[in-house]
Amino acid sequence: MLSYLDSVHSMTDTFDNTTDFNGICKILDPTEPATARQRAKQQLLASWFNVASGKIFLGTQIDLGSLSSASTVGEALDEPNPCSFLTP
Repeated sequence: MLSYLDSVHSMTDTFDNTTDFNGICKILDPTEPATARQRAKQQLLASWFNVASGKIFLGTQIDLGSLSSASTVGEALDEPNPCSFLTP
């Protein structure tokens, strides 16, 4: 898991404050009831882990409709401040 986190750190700075297994668990398994912000952060980290593990490729085609003009996973994850509301 930590090797995936190292890969995530090499691709984005969104989770630079997450440095150990406990930090990962805190994001992926938040205290209930989880806020929308916690769920968004959870899903974003899960997406980055899927990329880091090779389960999803940055070039995978997506269609987010009116939410974004991104046409690939990489473009969506690389959008400027895709989760600026996630930083404390």
